[in-house]
Amino acid sequence: LTEVSPLLTSANRVQLVSEWGWHWNLSQPVLLEKTPTNMMTSRLLQAFFAPSVSFVFITRHPLAVSLAHRRWPCCRSMSMLSLASHWVVSHETLLGDIPRLRAASVLRYEDLVEDPASCIAELLHTLRLPSHNLVLEERQVSPDNNRKYEAEYCELLTRASSEAYRHCAMANALQPRVEALALGYDLRVGSEAGF
Repeated sequence: LTEVSPLLTSANRVQLVSEWGWHWNLSQPVLLEKTPTNMMTSRLLQAFFAPSVSFVFITRHPLAVSLAHRRWPCCRSMSMLSLASHWVVSHETLLGDIPRLRAASVLRYEDLVEDPASCIAELLHTLRLPSHNLVLEERQVSPDNNRKYEAEYCELLTRASSEAYRHCAMANALQPRVEALALGYDLRVGSEAGF
């Protein structure tokens, strides 16, 4: 959805603010709304809230996201190819929209969990927000979250050669598009952080 959507009306803006507003402390200078599907509606949201809106998009390895989605009842029967394809299309849309957004940052989840303090400090600087002597405790961020998905996926692939074949076909089909996104993800190999 973009700035030319028929949904861009004053009534819809009021409704959106009232739906989100009960989560917010309106006395604070910054209000946050965290919904993954906002990546598909960012241009419309910018039109609703311009000029005071900024976007921070946190991306994560497509296989970890696909496996997380498989836990949702609506996605349990979906193939990894279908889920990973959805991730690719969503990110292609996002990266196409970013040049039209006044203020947008993309942060890789893997970088955030590896070095949260510097990622958040850089993000605060980009958003022109004070750091207020930001201190993160080690236990607040777990760098191992992708590893559990990688272990689950590897177990699935070793159960049957057909699963490994499907993975190779999917990875070979989608990897060129994943590489074109320039986010540093690879569907074919793992990493220290998992995937």
